[in-house]
Amino acid sequence: MHNTGNGRFTVPVGGVYLVTAHTYILGAAAGWYFHPMFWVNGVSNASRPNSAGAGCRIRLHGATAGYQSDSEIAEIILLVAGDYVQFYNFSNAANQYLPQYSRFEGYLLG
Repeated sequence: MHNTGNGRFTVPVGGVYLVTAHTYILGAAAGWYFHPMFWVNGVSNASRPNSAGAGCRIRLHGATAGYQSDSEIAEIILLVAGDYVQFYNFSNAANQYLPQYSRFEGYLLG
């Protein structure tokens, strides 16, 4: 179940999940970048086995101020009932996240 108050997708039953996100950002300063990532139970994806890792998803390193960009990520994650997933945009600047053009979804695969 997704809670819009805290941004968590809490898994109702254990299994393999496809988690996807699409984000849209407006860069605040020259040289900005961001990298989208999923956190499971408060831990970044960089520490999950078989994950692409947060560092591999850097987008627009060195972009100019005022530049807008979108990005999509997807990950297949083994979760147990009660685990929660959150989506974050890590950035080096005070970029503007545009939630009206973004989404975060989770699907039970089996």
